Amino acid sequence: YPIDSVESSMHVKDFTREKLQLHLNSDKVRAVGGVPGEVLTTEEHVTVNRDGDGNFVYNDQEDVTKIVVVERHHNTGNVNVNLLSGYGIKAGAIAISIGHDSHNIIATGTNDDDIFMAVNELIKQEGGAVVVKDEKVISRMELKIAGLMCNLPAAKMIAQQDALDEAVHEELGVPDNVNPVMTLSFMPLAVIPKLKITDKGLVDVEKNAFVSNELD
Repeated sequence: YPIDSVESSMHVKDFTREKLQLHLNSDKVRAVGGVPGEVLTTEEHVTVNRDGDGNFVYNDQEDVTKIVVVERHHNTGNVNVNLLSGYGIKAGAIAISIGHDSHNIIATGTNDDDIFMAVNELIKQEGGAVVVKDEKVISRMELKIAGLMCNLPAAKMIAQQDALDEAVHEELGVPDNVNPVMTLSFMPLAVIPKLKITDKGLVDVEKNAFVSNELD
């Protein structure tokens, strides 16, 4: 295919900040457990904070954040929000367009404002990765070909990736043993254990079934 036929691959419909809300019927929930250096995940059972309306509230004393999948191929408008543990993010947000194997938009962060901005900026730049802190873009990596590959010189691409990794570790607080992009990119791979995220819901791969965020 000509390169220009696989550019402009961000087909996202009606993405609003309200779609980032996560209403929970219990404070005892499942979280996707990230394992440094691994593509498998675990199922973590955690207790989280909720506001008066039952919506998830980030607690900076706990390593539990929202993880969001935004469908980007067919303008379905699908947005799914689950919970992530083990990534270690302490501020801001990151959004990427690499999400094996469906390659929807994946984002995580400590607050909805930064997540919303990161996703929108990622859509505008036609894929790659965007890092946001305090509603300011602090790093970008451009992957304009299908949101998966770059059309930049190798040296520039390497510089962008190195700068993005540095921003995520130093500004967002993600531990050095967590690969910022690679770790997130395997969260939607719903063919390997244990919990995986999709635009249609949270999947327990071993049970071959969707499961709820709540434990009870």
